[in-house]
Amino acid sequence: MGNFLDTREFSAPQQNRSRAIVLACSSFVAVFLLVMSIWLLERSHQCSTLERRLQINADRLAAHMESWFTDRLNIVEQMARLWRPELVEDPDMFRHEVTALMQVFPGMQAVNWIDPSWTIRITVPEEGNEPALGADLHRHPEAEVQNALSRAAKTSGITRSRTIRLLQGPRGIATYRRVLTKEGRIAGFINGVFAIEKMAEKCLKKLLPENAFVVELRESNGTVVYSNDTSKNAAGMPFVQKRSIMIADVPLQLFLGPADELLSTLSGIANVVYPAVGAVLACLFAWLTWMLVLRRQRLEASEARYRALFTMAGDAIFLLEGDVFIDCNSKAAELFRCDKRDIIGSTPWRFSPERQPGGKTSEELAKDMIRRAHEQGLHRFEWVHTTLDGKRLDTEVTLNRLHFGGKDYLLALVRDTTARKEAERRERRLEQQIQQAQKLESLGVLAGGIAHDFNNLLAVILGNSDLALNTSGIEPEMKQSLQEIRTAALQAAELTNQMLAYAGRGHLVVEPVDVNTVIRGSLRLMRASVGKHISLELDLAKDIRHVLGDRTQLRQVLMNLVVNAAEAIGDRPGTITIRTATTTNNQNGAEQPRVLLEVRDTGCGMSDEVRQRLFEPFFTTKFAGRGLGMAAVAGIVRGLQGQIEVESGLGEGTTVRVWLPATEPQHDKGATDRKPQPREVIGKTVLLVDDETFVREVGKKMLERLGMEVMLAENGKRALELIEANRGRIDLVLLDMTMPQMPGPEVYSRIIASDPALPVVLCSGFTEKESMLRMGEKQPAAFLHKPFDLAMLKDVLQKVFSSQAQEEQAE
Repeated sequence: MGNFLDTREFSAPQQNRSRAIVLACSSFVAVFLLVMSIWLLERSHQCSTLERRLQINADRLAAHMESWFTDRLNIVEQMARLWRPELVEDPDMFRHEVTALMQVFPGMQAVNWIDPSWTIRITVPEEGNEPALGADLHRHPEAEVQNALSRAAKTSGITRSRTIRLLQGPRGIATYRRVLTKEGRIAGFINGVFAIEKMAEKCLKKLLPENAFVVELRESNGTVVYSNDTSKNAAGMPFVQKRSIMIADVPLQLFLGPADELLSTLSGIANVVYPAVGAVLACLFAWLTWMLVLRRQRLEASEARYRALFTMAGDAIFLLEGDVFIDCNSKAAELFRCDKRDIIGSTPWRFSPERQPGGKTSEELAKDMIRRAHEQGLHRFEWVHTTLDGKRLDTEVTLNRLHFGGKDYLLALVRDTTARKEAERRERRLEQQIQQAQKLESLGVLAGGIAHDFNNLLAVILGNSDLALNTSGIEPEMKQSLQEIRTAALQAAELTNQMLAYAGRGHLVVEPVDVNTVIRGSLRLMRASVGKHISLELDLAKDIRHVLGDRTQLRQVLMNLVVNAAEAIGDRPGTITIRTATTTNNQNGAEQPRVLLEVRDTGCGMSDEVRQRLFEPFFTTKFAGRGLGMAAVAGIVRGLQGQIEVESGLGEGTTVRVWLPATEPQHDKGATDRKPQPREVIGKTVLLVDDETFVREVGKKMLERLGMEVMLAENGKRALELIEANRGRIDLVLLDMTMPQMPGPEVYSRIIASDPALPVVLCSGFTEKESMLRMGEKQPAAFLHKPFDLAMLKDVLQKVFSSQAQEEQAE
């Protein structure tokens, strides 16, 4: 079958060129070149003059812009060097000094004061900068702002962003210079804001005549950040001058081109007369002959262009007669991974799966698409193709109706969209993962907050019940009731600890743990929990590495997974398999050892919807469930820097895999260190600091029951006042971690600054590790976890006073 666009079909017999045509063409060229040479000499002079003018102005403008910006950067540096606390305490003083500098160097968008929390507190001038005042730069939509601020916090120099969309609206550059207190802490940042448009217009107004030049500023990637004439593309103008400039280390490209006013100087009367005379004289001799030659050349050029488009197009192109391919380009053969001979003479559905995604057969749907294209003239649609070796291809097909030679044909353009479709699917999956992570994080914060408030309430219940139980002379029935209240409070504390575990803030005792030992130690309890109809199988690796974790919480993870697996199996026979192994994970180019804990069951499995919500707190598919079991598992695993994966399908069972970082076992060094003997606490004076009234009241009673004198403070400010007024009398401070106005870490830092020898016991419902990390280098004397009973309180206090006495003896 022949090539349907064979150029021979368009060829015409070559015409013999006569002597007259040759002479006519020679006369045309000679006369026209003579006239045009004179005109070109004149025009060349004008162009040279214009180009030199553009070069001079481009050099001046580039130098002036760099100098202008450097001068104004000195305002930022000057304000940072002259900074003193009074400037922030008295915003009017800050505005006065900045305004004085801006009057000397005008043109800046704003000079701002940013506090250590990255919030803009002062802006000068306020007019036109209202959107920036009070803005939290953590939430700035441009990531360049956070990057520049982070760098500024680590260096003494000025950092800057790339060109960004400013909070005030225009594009610009933001610069930052940190300011340190005398103690070396960051007091805040001086922030210089430069609007590119405002800067450029100031420079243009000073150096260049109005409307004479077209000026553009572009980023290195080609993005236009300023143009004084948006209707023009300066980079593509004739005689354009390009200069590279650095604005606060931001590379920009300056383009300077002539405006219409300057270009008009090149189009005087001579520009019209010379070409006109040359063209008229030349055409008198050669017009008729040239028209024939021109027509022939146009036909040949058109044929060559269309042939090149067909053979060299980036998309696959097919020609169909009816529903059969009669020709195609090389890209089509490359798309289907075959020879052109395999395509020509075949039908579209030969290179398609049996059915399209909609359910129709490929043959039926292809014939329908062909019919529509013939009726409408143009038809576009998506199609799934397959290569001869079976690979699936997502494509976009455009069918164009053609008519030549008395017949109708279809020209099909097929574009491979497989990569784009896969990228879109990956993007959708990533968006779903991000949304899920944000959702779980928000729920974790909520669960942690609720658990913290419950712990305060439970501290009151547990403390009062403990006080009552330690009171002599109570009736047995009353004592039994109090014991039940105490037991219920402890169970509630365990529930709140599960909520904190989900938030990754549960009470932990972290140490190297052998997962196999935890499994074997829990085997009897697991067998009792799953029932006799379920087989519990162990596949434990030998010489498994230890993990750094809390033994109780690891046991909780194991039990929750096993109980969930048993409930998925239900009343029918089934198997639960617990497997462990040591694996590795490639992280930052290094192999990191990990321990795998896998629980697999033969139960009913779960749907995708249930699996996606499995770790949400308070989500449950059980009538009597609380929805905290798997949520706590997820929180514990996150707290141990581990990963969890669930593989399940309806009727296919479920496999849960938990990976935890491996660590080395802790070797027992022996009990060579003598522990201090418990110290009596009677007669000691304790300052109890807590913002909750009920917690203070029950704490006071418990301390007094231990024979101690108690002072109470409802907040950090009051605590500091009592310490100052009773210096030398207070023996210990019992400090709450979470308080309004002045939080526990700040109160603690002020206490040790005032009296370094005064022992402080930190009290919190969160983990000891998390709480202690927030207290700085010098750690509190001890940590007391809420809720606590009388025995726990006494034990902690005795240990603190004993350690203090031992240190005094050593001195």
